[in-house]
Amino acid sequence: MKNLEISFALFFVIFTTKSAALLEWPFGTYTLVKPNAGCPSGWLEGWRYQDNEDHNNKNKMSYGQHFYGSFGRNLKFYYCTRDPNQFSGRRYWPSGNYCILKQRTSCPTGFQTGSVYWDDEDRNNKNSYGGVLPNGDFGRNTRIDYCCREDGPYNNAVQLPTTQPFYFPMSDGSRDELRKRKC
Repeated sequence: MKNLEISFALFFVIFTTKSAALLEWPFGTYTLVKPNAGCPSGWLEGWRYQDNEDHNNKNKMSYGQHFYGSFGRNLKFYYCTRDPNQFSGRRYWPSGNYCILKQRTSCPTGFQTGSVYWDDEDRNNKNSYGGVLPNGDFGRNTRIDYCCREDGPYNNAVQLPTTQPFYFPMSDGSRDELRKRKC
């Protein structure tokens, strides 16, 4: 009976390791908003401070969100960018309804491009940035380019590594369910 227990335990460890190894980040360079838990290991980091309008500022951010940064009258977003030198065997992003932040000149296969624009402070603007950022304009005002896809049901799980949490912006407010896997 003891040999059977050892065999079962060994099979479980090998199976779990192989299953976890199959989940890799898709090929390419792209950016995600940094979660409170931090960036995935080996990813590059950056930040953007937005000096928003002092008068009649209508910015709102829901409480309980899980992004790292400061979100009051002014905004400070942090970003995680997949290092272009990291190899991945997985070629394409899975179908679904989600967005990633754009890097480089084009979106991955299956995504459409778009952007979000903030009209920042007009007087004494203190916008600043550092590190690796998504595509966009980071001068007096802020524009961030993104890539979205809408080619799968919202209730389909998107299978990606989840050794650390991450969050996708959604193109219409819906949320993809992520298949969580701890290694």
